[in-house]
Amino acid sequence: MILPILPLLLMQEKASLPSIDTINKKKNGWVSTLGVGMIFGILDLIVVKIILHPEPYTEMPPFLQPFPYSIFLYSSGALWFIIYATVSGIAMNAWQFKSYMQYGFIASLAVRLGHYLVWHIILGVFVEFVEL
Repeated sequence: MILPILPLLLMQEKASLPSIDTINKKKNGWVSTLGVGMIFGILDLIVVKIILHPEPYTEMPPFLQPFPYSIFLYSSGALWFIIYATVSGIAMNAWQFKSYMQYGFIASLAVRLGHYLVWHIILGVFVEFVEL
């Protein structure tokens, strides 16, 4: 779905948007974007794994299911967790927008990849190879 619009990334500067490689031209671009994404992942890890579910999993939790099962992910749980997930999601999206405007498309992607690295990859490896 995204492949047809990829050529538009090369025209960002004409639209007064940062170029695709602005992150490489600015000091601390990677650190501030990937690092903040990882911080969001660590916060999610603390809330979900340490506070809500400290005991070891007996099967893969729904948020770590492999594709295509992950498409059917749904929210459930306490109201405070739904509020936390909404607020942290809005905050991460706002940081992605700020990163995009300051450093470009790759920076915005780096925020999300930092979060995924902690939340889906590191936690997934831990659950699959340590807890199960």
